Amino acid sequence: MDTVEQVFRKLPAACLEQLKSRLIHHLLLKKVFHPFRAFGQYHQVAFDATEVHSYKKEHEGTYKTSNKGYFCITSETLEILAKKGMSSSLLVALTDLEGVKWKGKENFFQEVSSLFSEEEWKIWKEPLRKYSGNTTWHLYVLEAKLVTKNGFAVSIATEWIENGGEYEKQDCESKAFLRISQKIKSEFPRLPLLVIADGLYPNDTVLTQCRKLEWSFILVLKDGNLKSLWEEINALRQIEPEKKLQKTSMKKVQHYRWVCDLEYQKHKISYGECVEIILKENFDAEKKVKFAYISNIPATKDNIERLIEVGRQRQKIENQGFKTQKVNGFHLEHKISRNELAFKNWYQCLQIAHLLYQLLSLSKHVREWKGETTLLFLWKCLFAALLLEKIEFTSENNKRQFRYQ
Repeated sequence: MDTVEQVFRKLPAACLEQLKSRLIHHLLLKKVFHPFRAFGQYHQVAFDATEVHSYKKEHEGTYKTSNKGYFCITSETLEILAKKGMSSSLLVALTDLEGVKWKGKENFFQEVSSLFSEEEWKIWKEPLRKYSGNTTWHLYVLEAKLVTKNGFAVSIATEWIENGGEYEKQDCESKAFLRISQKIKSEFPRLPLLVIADGLYPNDTVLTQCRKLEWSFILVLKDGNLKSLWEEINALRQIEPEKKLQKTSMKKVQHYRWVCDLEYQKHKISYGECVEIILKENFDAEKKVKFAYISNIPATKDNIERLIEVGRQRQKIENQGFKTQKVNGFHLEHKISRNELAFKNWYQCLQIAHLLYQLLSLSKHVREWKGETTLLFLWKCLFAALLLEKIEFTSENNKRQFRYQ
């Protein structure tokens, strides 16, 4: 492993991601995900960011800071400011405030700014905010995962949310989306793609990028987001009360509503929602959940159920994606390397390993054999999935065709 670590410290980060892309190209060519396309046309790609590590001190590489709870000048704060060139007179003045806690940035600034001249405050305002008190340094990554209704959550692109050197504004998920979307378009230019994402994404930046790249989208719309759009939705729902549908079964009742031809920042979109009521055995309501989405796919009575179903598949990037990689043996949050470049390469290896795991575990054969076969036989199947020939375990044919449903 030490040898691999040394190689990964020199291997360009794009190499293993390119290998991952080649594997996805091969699977698309073999139409592995073809039966699971939305509306018989779109491959569903979920976008979301996750925290990989957190640190109490500033760390080499791609880290983001946040102040939580309070601001406080500590000995560590003074040490950092001294290294950055703050004068000894200012350091002495700040030492008198060491250990005092302020709730909120404005209260902190109001007290501390009086120690600085106007020119000095312009220089040291941001470093003081950045290094004072309860600051946590985070490593975030934005993933684009191809998700399907049978359980696939396969990474097709990765973008690190990172701050390099001195910066005025921190990197964020919205900025990273612009970069990763362009990367996907370059790598898969003809892929009919449907973006599904959480309530952070309904904004002009994302909608404009989707229109530019000719992508469809289904995005979560939270209550309170895009107030002008909600006003139009509520007005049209009163004018068009007939646009609703109810589905009832033994376990739940689903109320669907939709609105078409909405306009937001020159974007034409539709709105669809489902209020789902889970029933007890005596048919009393046990739980009530609302799912609301906006999309550039026109909502109709014929497709509203499918539109909501596809939107809900966004959860697979969290459950079958991040949760599996953090909890079920892949150790996503393990600090496997202190070197930034090496860690990025280890991360891509983890994504490739998870891809191979899904190809095996989600196959029709393995699902049928689950609990009824041996580990050796499952390894045979894994070799078959990798298309490796001439591996003689028994006299049986080594090559198997994997199917998914």
